[in-house]
Amino acid sequence: MFFISLVFLYNAYGSVSGFVADASNGEKLAYTNIYLENTTLGSATNDKGYYIIHRIPPGSYRIVFSYVGYETIVKDIAVENNKNVTLNVELNPSVIEVEEMTVSAERTRFERTVEVSHIMFTPREIASVPRLGEGDLIKTLQLMPGVVTMHDLSNKLHVRGGSPDENLVLLDGITVYNPSTHLGGLFSTFNPDAVGYAELYACYSKARYQRGLFS
Repeated sequence: MFFISLVFLYNAYGSVSGFVADASNGEKLAYTNIYLENTTLGSATNDKGYYIIHRIPPGSYRIVFSYVGYETIVKDIAVENNKNVTLNVELNPSVIEVEEMTVSAERTRFERTVEVSHIMFTPREIASVPRLGEGDLIKTLQLMPGVVTMHDLSNKLHVRGGSPDENLVLLDGITVYNPSTHLGGLFSTFNPDAVGYAELYACYSKARYQRGLFS
């Protein structure tokens, strides 16, 4: 008589499962990241806050629970053959600190005072105007209401029907004569990178400018 002994070899695994909730109100946290340190094993909670990690080889592990806006929790667990470890955790909300950001708006200058036909330009606005080559302050002024130009290559300002020689151009309070004649108007007289701001008075000007206009 012969006896045949059959031995079936199989790999034994364990698992870990449970729920993840908010410690402040008990609300279940969906899509929390859960993984075992130094392994490729992990999972995420479903929309009800439940998770499960299958096929974990027996042994001791450190399991990590992380979620944006909450403190990360690390737990030690021991996984045994053909057994499930139930582990429910609660995550404490945490404050995410970011660098200070200052927001300012130039709109407030219109709330303080309203000046008809007075337009102010910033370097950003000058640079945003479509152009060929470097930014040109004069070309930017030609796009404003009350200002016209003879043609696209012209660098002269005709303000409300007046001729270019009737305009007063000041650079830091100093009169600039014939700014449109710089290299035939192909290049700007004013370097846009050096301009802090520019003001256009298309209808009237302040009293301190009147003498320069009519002298």
